[in-house]
Amino acid sequence: MREKRSGDINVSKQLTNMFSKIGSNDLKSLKEYLESDECPVYDYAKDIEYTYDVTPKIYSSDTENLRQVNPDTSFSSLGIGSSQSSNSMISSMMSTNVFFQMPENKELYESQYDVKAGKWPTNYNECVLVLTSRGNISDFLLYTLGLRDYSELNDLVTEFANGEDVNTPDNLGSYSYDDILGITFKLVNNSDCYEYDSEYNVWRDKTDNTDYMKNLVANGEDLKIVGIVQPKEGATSAMLRAGICYPASLTNHVIENAKNSKIVQNQLANPEINVFTGKRFDDTSENSFDMNSLIDIDTNAMQSAFKIDESKIKVDFGNLNNILNKNSIPSLSIEDVIDNLKFSMSSEDVQKIMTDLLNGYETYVKDNKGANLSDISKQLSDYLQSKEATDLLSKKIEEIIKENGGSLSFTQEQIQEIMQEILSGYEKYVEDNSLVSIDDLNKYLTEYLSSDDAKTIITNNLTGIVKSQDLDTQISNIMEKYMQTAVTSISVNLQKQMKSSISSLSKSITQAISIDENAFVSAFHLKMNEEELSELFNSLMSKEAVTYESNLKNLNYADLDEPSGIDIYPKDFEGNKSITNLLNDYNARMEEEGNEDKVISFTDMVGTLMSSVTTIVDTISYVLIAFVAISLVVSSIMIGVITYISVLERKKEIGILRAMGASKRNVAQVFNAETFIIGALAGLLGVGITLLLIIPTNKIIYTLSNGANVRAALPPVAAIILILLSIVLTLIGGIIPSSKAAKEDPVLALRSE
Repeated sequence: MREKRSGDINVSKQLTNMFSKIGSNDLKSLKEYLESDECPVYDYAKDIEYTYDVTPKIYSSDTENLRQVNPDTSFSSLGIGSSQSSNSMISSMMSTNVFFQMPENKELYESQYDVKAGKWPTNYNECVLVLTSRGNISDFLLYTLGLRDYSELNDLVTEFANGEDVNTPDNLGSYSYDDILGITFKLVNNSDCYEYDSEYNVWRDKTDNTDYMKNLVANGEDLKIVGIVQPKEGATSAMLRAGICYPASLTNHVIENAKNSKIVQNQLANPEINVFTGKRFDDTSENSFDMNSLIDIDTNAMQSAFKIDESKIKVDFGNLNNILNKNSIPSLSIEDVIDNLKFSMSSEDVQKIMTDLLNGYETYVKDNKGANLSDISKQLSDYLQSKEATDLLSKKIEEIIKENGGSLSFTQEQIQEIMQEILSGYEKYVEDNSLVSIDDLNKYLTEYLSSDDAKTIITNNLTGIVKSQDLDTQISNIMEKYMQTAVTSISVNLQKQMKSSISSLSKSITQAISIDENAFVSAFHLKMNEEELSELFNSLMSKEAVTYESNLKNLNYADLDEPSGIDIYPKDFEGNKSITNLLNDYNARMEEEGNEDKVISFTDMVGTLMSSVTTIVDTISYVLIAFVAISLVVSSIMIGVITYISVLERKKEIGILRAMGASKRNVAQVFNAETFIIGALAGLLGVGITLLLIIPTNKIIYTLSNGANVRAALPPVAAIILILLSIVLTLIGGIIPSSKAAKEDPVLALRSE
């Protein structure tokens, strides 16, 4: 980066500021403060709702044709929609889900809706269908509800993915309430989708195992639609999103099930170990494991690999036979020889096998561009640095800033819009450049491991290891030890006579024993099938950056004392201001105490929504003030003219007052008193009439806003200021006429008539 010069274009940190605030709030401390006795937040708030980053895993009730509807996976082939996708963080921030959680406090939303059929949920396993204000549901929701064949949606997605013309259905039809009421779904615990491998101390992901998932979904809990609701006519701020809404008790139920699962308990008990890989979270080394644990040895086949040529055993004990028969010689069997053989695989052997497999994989995917993770990362980096990506991101952020009235704060939905724009551009970039998605890596790896090339590499390496172990020498050593033991058991008197014979026997036996290498290799068998081996490789060789917190989040576990979001619902606009001040005071106190990590960032949704309205109101107010100011100036001039006419018409009275001894000041005071009385009466009448008009005005506002707590009011201080302003303006208007009256010549005034 070169030194900054005059005229250079500076770069603002919009993305930096946006991403630096994600996940930085210490909402646990804030929750403790809000629930403490020292916090008066409930004086200004109707309720406080705590949300958790937990998404129930829901499947359709058709257990024969598995389909996950929440988080939705309909567009997972395009990298859109599923929060469980492994594509990228961008993909996880996008959603096509139709299931949403309702606030725990029913008073916040029930009054805004009409129950068209059924009832509101009363149990955790009940949900409600929320219609739009016009009583509609989306065509996408028809597939989720099972009212249309899901294969039809699959065909549409396939056509779109292949760049073909998508023929959308025209006959969407209409449905009755009875068609929807009673539709059920299957609730599955995320933690049940993993199976513990005791040999490697890891949890293997079973979501790609169709038979396993069918059985899991079939035994899942039923989630039933028990009601259909629609926003009331004229409702302008319906709280629930159109779709399928479930109660907060379902989220608590999912969290409790996750808490009681073995995998979560295992992770909680070992916060430094990744339960999916068995490694420490801070361990950045390559994943490795003991290849010996993958192999099962057939002892019978191993025994058949050793052959003894009896014709090569030539030794003449002569007269010693009789003596030998009288002594106890330890027995020797081929099983004893096998038990004493030492066969092991060093880390270098394992590394060589893995290196050969990886080299073979590189050759296997050589003609498939982008199949390597490094290529995927490079092409994503190239895209993010491209001009089209930069222009796309700048344009989208500029549009959202304009929508927010110039505010730099972003909602979750707006962030999802930005990320969706980036991903759409990246998908087009991949398509235009004929690149391969990272989703294909798992397919390539699974296909390669099941290929003959991979099996040949493993077999050849094992054969080489067998040869490198020098088993012939080991057997020779075993036999020599055995013979030494046998010699020791014979009488000391026969040692000299036996020495030469035993030596020749040892050599002949060594020459007589041979090993069939092919039979020896065939004695080794893999303990796992291809699917299980693929699951294990996916777990142990995962390169995705994970943390203790992300693992628990993936398993749908959450600490109820540490929410992911806090929604505070104020009683009115004044309450909203008080809550905002309360949070600002909390942040200031944390900074003073040196707890900068507890300073929270929050979004004043009411303030954001009202900012544009306030701007319009302020503009109108300024215009009205200008008209009022002109009116006041004109009124003051008119008051001055009327007073001046009064002075001209009352010259004789002025002359009489002066003749009676009244001073110029006294005469001026008479007219000032008159203008003061006029101004006071005008101000009192104006305030009084305003107070009377407020009563019907508030009733009209209440009716038009469907009972909203909004009312017009005239503060006492403002009323007093208006009365004083009326008096001051009339006094100013009467200054010139009263001064003219005071300067009148009494003699001329008496002669005026």
